[in-house]
Amino acid sequence: MRVGFGVSVFSQGEAIDPTDLLFALAPLVQSRGIEVHRSGNVLWFTGPQLSSLIELADPLATWWQEAVRVVDHQVDFRFVGPAGLDTTSYCRPDLAPGFIRHMIEHNSGTPSDASSAGLHRVF
Repeated sequence: MRVGFGVSVFSQGEAIDPTDLLFALAPLVQSRGIEVHRSGNVLWFTGPQLSSLIELADPLATWWQEAVRVVDHQVDFRFVGPAGLDTTSYCRPDLAPGFIRHMIEHNSGTPSDASSAGLHRVF
């Protein structure tokens, strides 16, 4: 059964464009059979199994922490799973990958049909 989750990064209520992240993730998602859909600045990842999605933790943490370094404001990491939206404003950089890995492991779930939800497939 496929599993999935969504993520976005916000600073002062404005979403940070994930285009650079998409380019960085392309080889990983393609080699692991992970589908990526996009709706605005929210990315939705759907994988064949949870272990393939867990591999996204490090690059997602890097993206979030890079936004923290570049923006001179609070940067929120938003994670969307079946239980709803979780928002985290701060995490020590050395702990961020483990924190996101935990979110993926415990908050991912059966994804909705992307086409009926109006999502556009990127990969």
